[in-house]
Amino acid sequence: MTLNKLNTCPKNRDTYLRLVNLGKSCLEICEELSIHPIIHGSVAYLFYTRDSEIEVNDLDLLIPESAMNMLAAEFEKRKINYELTDHPTIKVMEEDAKVSFHSKEYFLNGLPQSSTPVNIEGGKFQILNLEALTRGYETSLELAPERSNMYLKKLEKLRNVAT
Repeated sequence: MTLNKLNTCPKNRDTYLRLVNLGKSCLEICEELSIHPIIHGSVAYLFYTRDSEIEVNDLDLLIPESAMNMLAAEFEKRKINYELTDHPTIKVMEEDAKVSFHSKEYFLNGLPQSSTPVNIEGGKFQILNLEALTRGYETSLELAPERSNMYLKKLEKLRNVAT
């Protein structure tokens, strides 16, 4: 199967490359545990829109909530710097790079969960489908009004991709 490739880099290229590398390391651990993360958030937005004017400050991944404790235990065992939050999320930090594992049940809440395989800087990832990504941003707009300007701009560009 041929992978789609994400060739576009955001404004903060160096940070982005560090977080993709951290993401690839985390993906290897997930594969060992038979966990299959799906990218959502800004990197998925970048994939669909090719908007090189944005800044990507973290890599957001969706995993089953049932896998959270197993993944956290593996990070603990490997002495990887991570934080488990109240919102079913695990944050892995390395310098200025952050990878966040979110509960797909919590964040998608019934949205379709299909994904597209994509090559990002040599890493084989899955990216959330465009419809679910767009609807996720619509939900985020309601849940985080303090970030509404950013979400509205992203929604406009995502909707233009869909048409």
